[in-house]
Amino acid sequence: MKVRVALLSTACLTALVLAPQSAQAAAPPQCGDTLRQSTTLTADLVCTGDVGLVVKGDDLVLDLNGHTVRGPGVAAGGTGVLVASGTSLTVTHGTVRGWGTGVRTSTQELEPVYVTLRRTTLRDNGTGLLADQGAEVTVTGSNLTGNRTAGAALFLSLVRLDASRVAGSPTGVAAGEAQAGRDEHRRRPQRGRCAAGRRTARSGSRPCTAARRASTPSTAAWCCGRTRCVAPTWG
Repeated sequence: MKVRVALLSTACLTALVLAPQSAQAAAPPQCGDTLRQSTTLTADLVCTGDVGLVVKGDDLVLDLNGHTVRGPGVAAGGTGVLVASGTSLTVTHGTVRGWGTGVRTSTQELEPVYVTLRRTTLRDNGTGLLADQGAEVTVTGSNLTGNRTAGAALFLSLVRLDASRVAGSPTGVAAGEAQAGRDEHRRRPQRGRCAAGRRTARSGSRPCTAARRASTPSTAAWCCGRTRCVAPTWG
């Protein structure tokens, strides 16, 4: 009997210790958080800062779950969902509104960014979607409407629009050295030196469909692996 009581006491203490950790792990995201795992919103986010959510990681899903990531207004600027360099992300089923930029890709580290917007609404922002250099974005079944400057702005990037609506903005899609459509971007790269296990994409070889331009597209090549491409090492 004494042994059983001791075991029960130990189990109770363990439960008390683990309970706060579990509760903390299940805490919903807050404005300004950096998400490194797939996340589902359980309520609207009404933000007053410069960034709603930052997402960084591989093969992540941000399920807005019918909710809105709302910013402080177009005049205040800021970004609703900032997708960090080297991230692959699907944003689905919700709304991002009231920001200088609704969804923006960041390629500060020159790593490709892959984003899918599915059943997502970007509205009442300055620019709905800003796809920066090295980004590949697929917009499917989504609405980019009523944004003050443009539905989407592209720079050295690739965006595919599929069964989506871009309307109510002075410019639907503003493209600067970018391609919007269903075709892969094809360019003739210069030769560079790739890391071990990769090859240099060359004219006449199979296009590196996962690669986009580097920051210096006139001189940079991309090194292709099985699914992704990275900037070469020069030297």
